[in-house]
Amino acid sequence: MKNTVKLIIVLFLLLLFVKNSEAVLVSGYTTADNIFWVWDYKGNGDWGSGKWYPGKGWDDWKTSHLIYDEVTTLGETIDLYFAVKNTKEKETNRAGFLASLETSSGFFQETGTNKLLTDTTHWEIVEHNPWHEDPDFDPTALTGWTTPEWYAKNKQGAGSINLTYQSVVDPDSDNQSIWYEENGGNISNIDMDASWIWTDKNFSRSIDDFAVLHTRFTVIPVIPEPTTLSLLGLGLVGLAGLKRRKV
Repeated sequence: MKNTVKLIIVLFLLLLFVKNSEAVLVSGYTTADNIFWVWDYKGNGDWGSGKWYPGKGWDDWKTSHLIYDEVTTLGETIDLYFAVKNTKEKETNRAGFLASLETSSGFFQETGTNKLLTDTTHWEIVEHNPWHEDPDFDPTALTGWTTPEWYAKNKQGAGSINLTYQSVVDPDSDNQSIWYEENGGNISNIDMDASWIWTDKNFSRSIDDFAVLHTRFTVIPVIPEPTTLSLLGLGLVGLAGLKRRKV
């Protein structure tokens, strides 16, 4: 009987170990107004998949781009950096960045859910132009990071506009954001609660805008449900009862 109980405990612990060491896929969609680059950084000089160029194109902001990062084990911390350029001809030409990430299993330690969206809590931003430094640009060396401003959600409705920035509101179109209006709806594949974010200097200059954005995340396993632990406990109690009856 002792051996049976020990076997059950070992199997349960082995199940937890396998669950905590599995590889998970972090995938997501992002876009920028109007061009971006992306880096993923895993620490110790490992740049993972390196630098991607999914956002080249002057009208590309209306199209979301798939990004992904294979996390080798749960608990690994990943840094994502996005360099964004907005070509301007006038001050009313806005800049913005929009993204949503999801994990195939477990959840993001930072949000407590399986989603990580652009917002003012889990992202930081710094004004910087990396284009003249390519291909030697190292975003991890940047300083002066600040909290971004949010301008509009990827949806229409109450609370979807930051009224501090009237430039993102079109009063002739039911107060939709200019991104929502010009696209004829939300950006597909990106969570509708994700926010268009940028520095607080949006709409304040007629020259091109540049910024680098950063987020860091760690995917952790889902904690076993109380019912699972309860069933294990009941099983052990039952085995102990059987042993007492046999004595």
